Formats: sequence, structure tokens, C-alpha cells
Amino acid sequence: MKKTTKITVALLAVMLVLVAALGTVWFLNKPKTTAGQKEITFSVTFKDATTTTYEIKTEEVYLANALVNEGIVTYEPGGMYTTFCGQTADYNVDGGWWCINENGQMSMLGLNDIAIVSGGKYEAVYTTTFEN
Repeated sequence: MKKTTKITVALLAVMLVLVAALGTVWFLNKPKTTAGQKEITFSVTFKDATTTTYEIKTEEVYLANALVNEGIVTYEPGGMYTTFCGQTADYNVDGGWWCINENGQMSMLGLNDIAIVSGGKYEAVYTTTFEN
């Protein structure tokens, strides 16, 4: 019985150290935010492959807020943005979703977490997971 308790305590200690390490790594690598006026480019590539590009000047820190203010994206509670410039991606219809790119790379963050960098190029590309 004592051996099982020691193993359990040791495993919990290891898990606690891992969680602390991962939290530290995230904190040290999280996007840096800056206040003040920023100029960015935001493009939307629609389902029909046409693209509209916007030059945006904003004092917002995060991309979602700037896009909502510009009327490019429709605010949705919970932070799942499915409508850009009036076009809604519906995964249940055609596997559609919006791929968010930051400076030419697919972003691993959502719009609410992308810190705006002046001169940055951001885009939303209508993407389908499967064919109709």
C-alpha cells in the first residue's frame, strides 16, 4: 500500500512540474502587444476565390477587435468568427471554414489572440475540408 502511495505522489509531482514548465514556456512566448496606432493589411479570399483587401489603421491591440470595428467580421459571442464581409462559412454545408493567415503563415491563434503588429499582413481564406 505504501509503495502505491509513493508512486502516486511521485507521478503527481512530475505532472505538476510539467504543467508549470508548459505554463512558463507559453508565458514567455505569448504574442507581445503594443499600444498606439498601427497600420495593417487584411485580405478576405471568398468561396469563389475573389479577394478583397483592406488597409486598416487601428489602435486596437488584437485583430478581432479591429476587424469588428471595420465591419469586416461579424462579432459572435464565444469568439468563433464564421462570417467575413457577409459570407458565412458553414462546416455542415460544405466543410467550409476560414483559415486565418498571419504574414503568409497559417496562424495557430484565433482572431481574439492575434496581437496586431504594425505593417502586418493578415488574411482570412475560405477553405473547404471536403468536396460537395
